[in-house]
Amino acid sequence: MLKGVSSRVLGILAFTALAAIPLPAAAQTPDSQTPAQETACNGQTGAAYGLCTSYCEAMDCDSAAPAASATACNKVYSNFLRLTGQAPPCLCPCAAGWGQVQQFAADANLSVTYCSAGGSESQVHFGSDAVRLNLVNYAVEGSYCTGWTGGSSPIVSKSPLTAPQIAACQSFISNICSQSQQ
Repeated sequence: MLKGVSSRVLGILAFTALAAIPLPAAAQTPDSQTPAQETACNGQTGAAYGLCTSYCEAMDCDSAAPAASATACNKVYSNFLRLTGQAPPCLCPCAAGWGQVQQFAADANLSVTYCSAGGSESQVHFGSDAVRLNLVNYAVEGSYCTGWTGGSSPIVSKSPLTAPQIAACQSFISNICSQSQQ
């Protein structure tokens, strides 16, 4: 009987020891953010949200080292484009700062006071110019995006932007403007 108890105790101890060993961060993605930490897809709903989350967050197709094949990323991209008529929002570098701008505005009880998408400047302003998301696309100065939360430095700034990034940012800001008018 003692032999049976000791093997049971050893089994329990072995299981406990294995359970205590930290496993590799399976939830970590190539951009080091889990899908729960990312906010690029927060404005999407239904199937668009699922496809966006797959493309932008779970598979990290927008990163330099995606967690999926190019074929898989292209398939999800095509399905999102077909469903929404626009590129996934994570292709817009400004999307990375949108969650922070949005949270700052919510904490300060600010709502969208100005929203414009398209042309040489696409902007979302909350209460004042100090809290905003901008996409600028000038022929001479070039293109860039910035997100501001009232400080003297932008929380996100990307320059120059590629043509697909500009298109994704215009769609991203256009979607924000449409939602703010509802």
